[in-house]
Amino acid sequence: MFQPSDVTLDAAGNLYITEWGSSVRKVDMGAGIIITIAGTCYGAFAGDGGPATSAYLFYPSSIALDAAGNLFIADRNNDRIRSVESIPDSVPDKFIFTDQVGVPLSTLLTSNMIIVSGITTSASISIAGGEYSVNSGAFTFAAGMVNNGDSVTVRQTSSALMATTTDAVLTIGVFRIYSA
Repeated sequence: MFQPSDVTLDAAGNLYITEWGSSVRKVDMGAGIIITIAGTCYGAFAGDGGPATSAYLFYPSSIALDAAGNLFIADRNNDRIRSVESIPDSVPDKFIFTDQVGVPLSTLLTSNMIIVSGITTSASISIAGGEYSVNSGAFTFAAGMVNNGDSVTVRQTSSALMATTTDAVLTIGVFRIYSA
């Protein structure tokens, strides 16, 4: 965490922290993880109406939550208040795919299955560097939706070169950001 400048708690006891440079983090006390709610690692202005984790903030200095769970961010160097809309919990509990090592070169690999949990509404799902399958359906690289209790499997092709790794990054759930 880089120079935290403000904190606030939500009704569930989760901690929200502004990082002086360009992001807002949430400490999910139930899942025991820290996730980025808004911002990137670059200070600038962009991203209104899109995913909050793709938005650019420029020195978020203060944060507050209203009774509905909307998050308000004082975006100091952009001279605006940015808001992250309250949405039902669409960020799942922590899940882990098992690394596969020592596999043959250029081989199609399928991960262990995980079960999506901890969300109360449909959540977006996307992948970079591979494909995913929901509930044993067809594998796809297109963005889609998942629900609590859905099973997800990832597959990707191993590296064609020795001593080189490949990664697939699966993202479930997003927050959107707006300027006020």
